[in-house]
Amino acid sequence: MTILLALFLLAAPAATAVPEPVVAVPLKFVVGKPVVSVTINGKGPYDFFLDTGAGMTVIDSDFAEELKLPVTGTTRIGDPTNPQAIEAKTANVKRLTIGSAEFQDVEVVTWDRRDLYGGTGPRGVIGNPLFAKHLLTLDLGKGEARIARGEVAPGPDVVTYEPSEGGVFRIPVSIGDLTMEAAIDSGSPSGFALPKRYAEQLKLATPLLEVGRGRMANSEFVISSATVDATARIGMNMFPRPVVAFNDALPGALFGVQVLRNMVMTIDQKNRRIRLTPVVVAAAPVAAVAVGDYAGRFGIRTITAKDGDLFLQRDGGRLLKLVAVGNDEFTIDGIAGARVRFTRSAGKVTSLEVLNPAGQWEKAPRDNE
Repeated sequence: MTILLALFLLAAPAATAVPEPVVAVPLKFVVGKPVVSVTINGKGPYDFFLDTGAGMTVIDSDFAEELKLPVTGTTRIGDPTNPQAIEAKTANVKRLTIGSAEFQDVEVVTWDRRDLYGGTGPRGVIGNPLFAKHLLTLDLGKGEARIARGEVAPGPDVVTYEPSEGGVFRIPVSIGDLTMEAAIDSGSPSGFALPKRYAEQLKLATPLLEVGRGRMANSEFVISSATVDATARIGMNMFPRPVVAFNDALPGALFGVQVLRNMVMTIDQKNRRIRLTPVVVAAAPVAAVAVGDYAGRFGIRTITAKDGDLFLQRDGGRLLKLVAVGNDEFTIDGIAGARVRFTRSAGKVTSLEVLNPAGQWEKAPRDNE
């Protein structure tokens, strides 16, 4: 959730060379966040998070030392609980490439991020300033990022934004009768996330329960979650009865990967426009004989089959219809960003995985029958 990382410096956009008409690169997901492959000064490739919640490109300090990047200065970074808690260094990358797109003289921030991911995972974060002069398209459902020249023309699926502190994109979002500015944060694996005070202003369809803990630059926080009995709207995109995560650490609303998977987003920083085109997920046919393969008990959840459809029910929860989107993969009817998948051994379904509001996969083996 790099949206919560406050950076106290101002940097000029890097010089770029982007082939026409578009550079398309694959994305993979690590801890629920999109990751892109980059090279630095001709070395690599290396994995970096691609994060619209980051106001600067960040490189782990030990990695910066390994690359022998020249230090250019110092700055203070942190999170809302202590915005200047950490002293970080700034450094210069002569050449950074993503696919065939080349960025020159990129100013980066380096600090010790090992505690965030246990010393493993991507070596840094690609932030918004890198694409200041170009269009960046994130198609998370397809698993692809695209970089191009041009501009986003006004249209019904286009929203405008004003620059916010830290270089984050904030746009209007409504949930029921409540309207707020929300940050677009591909560095958050969750769906909708709000400060906890909003839980008292929204009609909740389920109890507010603790579902996990999050980590910022220099603090941890508790995440609670509930289904909201209303429709969320982002431009033309509608999300009936969204699952919302709440915590006391957020300075404002945001939406992350689980929501972004339901749209194709193109960011035009020159004109301060963002196109958010809805993605219609076509239901994949599930053979009647296959439906029965999934039915059974998986930990605290039960899968049942009726009239060719599949349903999931958590202990004490309501019956939820599953919609097939691929081989052994499903979404949940009416819940944006929900994902359910089954794994097999020797052709037989052996376990169930459910993506929770914190962006983590909960896995349960199938009970012995």
